[in-house]
Amino acid sequence: MAETQAIPSTRVEDHDLLGYLDIVTEVAKEAGALIAAAYAKPAKHSRVQTKATEVDLVTETDVASEKLIFTRLAAAFPDFARIGEESAAESGVVPPLTDAPTWICDPLDGTTNFVHRFPFVAVCIGLAINKEPVLGVVYMPMLNELYTAAKGHGARLNGAKISASGITAINDALIAQEVGSTRTTDKVDFLKTNYGALIGDTPGVHAHSLRFLGSAACNTCYVAKGAQDAYFEWGPHCWDFCAAAIVATEAGATVCSTDGSPFDLYDRRMLVASTRELADAIVAQIDTTYPQPREDEPSES
Repeated sequence: MAETQAIPSTRVEDHDLLGYLDIVTEVAKEAGALIAAAYAKPAKHSRVQTKATEVDLVTETDVASEKLIFTRLAAAFPDFARIGEESAAESGVVPPLTDAPTWICDPLDGTTNFVHRFPFVAVCIGLAINKEPVLGVVYMPMLNELYTAAKGHGARLNGAKISASGITAINDALIAQEVGSTRTTDKVDFLKTNYGALIGDTPGVHAHSLRFLGSAACNTCYVAKGAQDAYFEWGPHCWDFCAAAIVATEAGATVCSTDGSPFDLYDRRMLVASTRELADAIVAQIDTTYPQPREDEPSES
């Protein structure tokens, strides 16, 4: 008789999140070591290909990292679903997100940084249950920064508890944004409008400055540890957000959509801010109308 596959519980309290976190942390470190070894070689040795656009890059290291992560996760959690950036790119389809426990992974967030040997790259492994992040590991191997979080247990950097800055006003804030891989005229004009809205000369709403780290996960974790005060972007995918979002939430930051509505893993819009007050101030100041397709809608990127 064939074995019946177990159906994992959708009740978060039925899961040993801290036990899972121990396992996944080791997986992330192993993937990080693989990335670090490739990073140590001259950049010319990276075989670079493109995906949705000519600036949406992928390397053999991205693919090798995801293969390693999924092999380890399949062995430890055979009944959990898995969604990964490179497998989705290969199939051309992002699987539907259900309430079932689902590992959502970016094996190398910041591929363009990796190609240019700019050290803000990260392994991202997140667990979603009922379509919400409940556990996350973000490992930045070149910076030796390991961010971990589980729902209800706080966020940590290399084992030490971290918290967001508590900044409430734009004029006191360091805010991260990104260019992204969509470079259409309307998207670029939209981005420039929002840059100006935050660093112009309007009294009380000019940020200290803007930062572009080149990685959604790195930007989010830097808000979580208080090095940046906010980050927002249109276009990244669920694997860019899942692990880092729970790190930020557990660090006390506000995580929502770019219009201030509740965070949705498949929305492809994210705003993370040190406080709700800062999030609301940013939403009131910027243009939030860019028509970003959802993860489960047709898109060019």
